[in-house]
Amino acid sequence: FAQKYWGHWKVWLWMILSAIITLVLNWQVAVASVSAFLISEAIDWFVYYVMKKDLKWRVIVSNLFSCPMDSLVFVIIAFGWVPEAIFGQAVIKYLSGLLVVPFIPQITKAYDKLGEKFVNHF
Repeated sequence: FAQKYWGHWKVWLWMILSAIITLVLNWQVAVASVSAFLISEAIDWFVYYVMKKDLKWRVIVSNLFSCPMDSLVFVIIAFGWVPEAIFGQAVIKYLSGLLVVPFIPQITKAYDKLGEKFVNHF
């Protein structure tokens, strides 16, 4: 939704801002977070633009690849090789992503109804 409604540059702007805040708190977590985000967001972007399916399928497929990669990169950089944490994070992220799938039509309709004024506000 962020890419679709706010555009790539605003997503990157928010990511940079959050990375700066995290960097102040813990540099290792900040590096892990930014690295994981860059990789998982690239996967999401690729799937979103390559797949010619509806948004539901794009979310399902992109999360299938980006969630495990995000978890792998983040945990290894932040905490080292902890397979249980990598697996647990990947599963929770993927299942959390699936929770939104049934609501995509309603969310999309609400965003479309609010129009550009709302989207450009952020």
